[in-house]
Amino acid sequence: IAVASTLGSAWLIWAIVGRTRPRLQLAAATLWLWNPVVLVELAGEGHSDGLMTLFALLAVYLTIRAWTDRAILALAAGTLVKWVPAILGLPLGVYLWRTARSRSALVFSALTGLVGAAAVESLVVPEIRRLEAAAEGAKLAAGNAQARRRPRHHRPPASDHHRHDQRNGV
Repeated sequence: IAVASTLGSAWLIWAIVGRTRPRLQLAAATLWLWNPVVLVELAGEGHSDGLMTLFALLAVYLTIRAWTDRAILALAAGTLVKWVPAILGLPLGVYLWRTARSRSALVFSALTGLVGAAAVESLVVPEIRRLEAAAEGAKLAAGNAQARRRPRHHRPPASDHHRHDQRNGV
């Protein structure tokens, strides 16, 4: 998932910059793919930040294309991974508001996207929390089972020399 997210993000950067600054398209995608943080942390370590970034970039791309409802869903999906993409909500909303051909269609699309995002969140978030709780319970059970198997070690009695040092403050 991490490598696919990284490559998908590179494609989205290519597409976004291709629509906004075509001359910089190759440089932007190359800088993303050659970035050591991207290579080591996202692709190499498999962090969920790659998936979050993919959804955030998808939201930007869909916003540029004026597909408001889909952009909101992408932003919501990124926010479900981590909260950071929520920061993009206001700037993307302002961009859509200023560039909309029809404000009433924009409002309808935004409401449609928000309802869809709320539905996804109400279905997905409880399931994620249930899975996290089950995983935490499994970790605790495994830790308890391991602790029961471990022999208990008793501290050997302190030697006379050690007791003498303790009494004399050494």
